[in-house]
Amino acid sequence: MDGLSVFLASWTPRRVMAGTLVVLSVLFLAYVMVEIYSVLVIMFVAFVLSTALRPLVSLMQRFKIPPALGVIFAYLVLLGSIVGIVVLIAPLLTDQITALSAKIPEYYNDMRRLLLNSPSAVVRNISLRLPVNPPLSLIGIGATDTAAQDAAVAVGQLFTTLVIFGKGLFVIISTLLLGFYWTLDGERISRTMLKVVKPERRDGVRSVLAEVQSKMGAYIRGQIILDIAVGAMATIAYFIIGLEYALVLGILAGILETVPILGPILGAVPPLLITLSSGDTSAFVWVIVASVVIQQMEGTFLVPRVMDRTVGVNAVVTLLAFTAFTSVLGLVGGILAVPLAAIVQIIFNYTIFAPAKISQGIKRRDKLGVLRYEAQSLSETMRLRTRDSVAELTSENEEIEDSLETIVEDLDGLLEQAGQQQEVLV
Repeated sequence: MDGLSVFLASWTPRRVMAGTLVVLSVLFLAYVMVEIYSVLVIMFVAFVLSTALRPLVSLMQRFKIPPALGVIFAYLVLLGSIVGIVVLIAPLLTDQITALSAKIPEYYNDMRRLLLNSPSAVVRNISLRLPVNPPLSLIGIGATDTAAQDAAVAVGQLFTTLVIFGKGLFVIISTLLLGFYWTLDGERISRTMLKVVKPERRDGVRSVLAEVQSKMGAYIRGQIILDIAVGAMATIAYFIIGLEYALVLGILAGILETVPILGPILGAVPPLLITLSSGDTSAFVWVIVASVVIQQMEGTFLVPRVMDRTVGVNAVVTLLAFTAFTSVLGLVGGILAVPLAAIVQIIFNYTIFAPAKISQGIKRRDKLGVLRYEAQSLSETMRLRTRDSVAELTSENEEIEDSLETIVEDLDGLLEQAGQQQEVLV
């Protein structure tokens, strides 16, 4: 009987049924995750918030402050900071948003006229497909002709605003409550989860959970620093250039910094469009210069010192994670790409890329055992050196390292065979 026949014979009806149930369960789980992804996002954001607050709560415990009061105090400080910032900049911010909203139709028409006069036929064809008048949502209620239409639009916009506000309020309250309970009962939840893990694997799982909490806390603190720094630099630069809506555009640049990879580019788009539509060539050039300088400072000084050393996610991994999570979860997935990639990388480091136990399989304590131990130690050192090397790896160096690693592994195999033969002779 050949191998295929043996394989097919092993698939009994019971085994086929079990395999079918497993496949259906996986498909159902994927469907459920897609359907309730918003709930999963709330849970994940609450977990990240909890890991960021836990060091502050632990510090307060040293001063005999109960954890519950510590979390409430941290929330009050966060809320007070937000309210204070809003109170300070609300008047100017409101004026600039109102003025910018009123000028959006003018900017739209100027931009469309500029595209229609473009020397490129492709650009002209694209601009012809744009509506003559900007969308109603950009103009406001004043675009309607009658008072009845104005009232209907106003009621519709009010209802939509209330629905969005209600959903946002629910998400915020749910996230804060989950973060509150996770901060208080995180250790208890972790211990409960560890009980379902085999005793010999609990240390590894405990290490994974500890590193995940550390990375997530470092990520959210670093991201806040990046957002504030980029927003402040952009606001100052736009004020110096003389843009009308410098504060709004600077805050928008800081918020968009949360989006990995594309954040700095997206933050530069609104001021570029405004200066381009207004025909101010000098301001347009200076906005480009300011955006390039800010991006260079962010990529050269801020990100390596604030994010790379604490989160430690490779740039290629970040790009792949951003593409994957954005395609599945949209903008929310793109924002959460870095922390999710960090969690996946930590799990891989403790499973797939975990260093092998050097003493594994070595039972002898004589000279052959010592030689095997040194050979395995050398092989593991070479693997770690290759994995963690930041220098450029040429094809010649890679071939040499592969050859050396093969030689060391062959030596370990020969030593193992020699030990087995010696045991037979004894």
